[in-house]
Amino acid sequence: MCSDYLDDATRSTTVTLEEASSTHQVLNQAPLAPSTNLFTSNPTLSSYVAHHSSKTCPDVPSVLLYLEKQGEIFGSAEMRRHADTANEVKPKLNTHDYMGNRIDVVEYTDSYHEIMRVGIESGVTSMPWDSHSPRCNITPHLHRAGLIYMLNQLDPGPCCPIVMSFAATSTIGKYAPEFIKDEWMSKLLTRKYDPSNKPIGEKEGVTIGMSMTEKQSGSDVRTNTTRATNLGGGEYELTGHKWFTSAPNSDGFLTLAKVDGEDGKLSCFLVPRHLPDGKKNEGLQFQRLKDKLGDHSNASSEVEYRGAVGFLMGEEGRGVGTIIDMVHHTRLECGLGSAGAMDKALSIAKGHVERREAFGEKLVDQPLMRHLIMDLELESKAATLLSMRMARSFDDPGEAHLGRIGVPVKKFFLCKRQPNFVYECMEVVGGNGYTESWPLARMFRASPLNSIWEGSGNVMALDVVRALGKGKEDVFKALEGNLEGVKGKDRNLDKHWETTMDTIEKLGETGDQALMAFYGRKIAADLASFSISSKLSPFVSGSEKWSHA
Repeated sequence: MCSDYLDDATRSTTVTLEEASSTHQVLNQAPLAPSTNLFTSNPTLSSYVAHHSSKTCPDVPSVLLYLEKQGEIFGSAEMRRHADTANEVKPKLNTHDYMGNRIDVVEYTDSYHEIMRVGIESGVTSMPWDSHSPRCNITPHLHRAGLIYMLNQLDPGPCCPIVMSFAATSTIGKYAPEFIKDEWMSKLLTRKYDPSNKPIGEKEGVTIGMSMTEKQSGSDVRTNTTRATNLGGGEYELTGHKWFTSAPNSDGFLTLAKVDGEDGKLSCFLVPRHLPDGKKNEGLQFQRLKDKLGDHSNASSEVEYRGAVGFLMGEEGRGVGTIIDMVHHTRLECGLGSAGAMDKALSIAKGHVERREAFGEKLVDQPLMRHLIMDLELESKAATLLSMRMARSFDDPGEAHLGRIGVPVKKFFLCKRQPNFVYECMEVVGGNGYTESWPLARMFRASPLNSIWEGSGNVMALDVVRALGKGKEDVFKALEGNLEGVKGKDRNLDKHWETTMDTIEKLGETGDQALMAFYGRKIAADLASFSISSKLSPFVSGSEKWSHA
């Protein structure tokens, strides 16, 4: 019907096509913040770094300005889009090229490479050892911990190869033969990301992976079956397999194998992707990528050593002692990653309740929700303070005993808390939080991972028991010193300290290692709650503190 012929009554009932397709207005939805400075928006993190830098650093403003700059980059809308893409398009393993040549290369998105570039250029792989850091070389591990904490909030996937490269730098610096150090260390410290599949001599920068787990052994690496034959000159030929090797595009891998004739003792090797003469290490062959619950941007693979060439790190038969240096660093990182993830989940939940109304009031103004958010806030603050405190112990050789027990305690407790914490934040957001349109679903799938790899909860608990059995007095002294002026000022904290130490003493007096192991999880949890309580003591009253510890 021609509109020229519509009468006034008919005209009043007509609507535009846009109006006809719309049934409602979108109201009372809480949008996600498009970008966030991950350093300045976190007063717990920024104030802790500022306070402890001021004691040792001659130029605190430059340190804080640098972390603020990186916090803006890591929290930008552009980088968040890269994180989304890197997880939506999973890595793909190409074992051969189009002509049938073996290449063993994983194909990632450009977004993944951009996150890797931004991370490595920030110094997160090299800060404690390079010369490019802000003008303060007293607490580089603390400052670097702030970087990896924030980078995990962007995407934990690329943090895996970044963390392994950081940790391997320490091990290579201590144990590698000189010709390996000469070739690898400068490329590890250059702050240049080079994803090309080329010999190390043709690359600007390199990354290192770790390859220990086998099908039959898991954490029990002493039952590994991979063998190594000495070819002379520090060069070995490896035959065997590894069941979980993340970041397969790394330029080299620290791995464990048993040298022929060494009676089952493990040795540590660097297995490079390319040999010193530039040729491909043909015996290093990747079989397939794992189809994981989460952590989709990070490729994890199965690998076979079919005569792969490796170079001995440290001494034959002392491989566990060699690679544990790397593992100690990566376990620290697991706790930092969990703390960062908890803070991100909390920020999403808080953003929701501050904008969303229900039953006539903002959610944040309703007593029960306010209590829940306060509970989450305290737990997140505790996780941040505890993880940063353990990072600070790496800056002081005098705190080696504190780090020895504090790292497994922290990993045991914080990483185990992460899944429940993220879930609680998801529940705060409601149905939106359970959809893939929001970041919480991806965060929840990734949340169990930090507790599983680098040693599960039981492995950490047993490590705590070992730390208490060897040099126990030094460990006790380190734990007590960590109270930092709190002891004697909080009756509940003092009582908890006495009870925990009494339990450990009584178990130790029995001489029953099986009994100590049986109580390992309780001991680890008690030490964690004690440490957290000491960190929260300046912020909350005793009753609040104990309900959250």
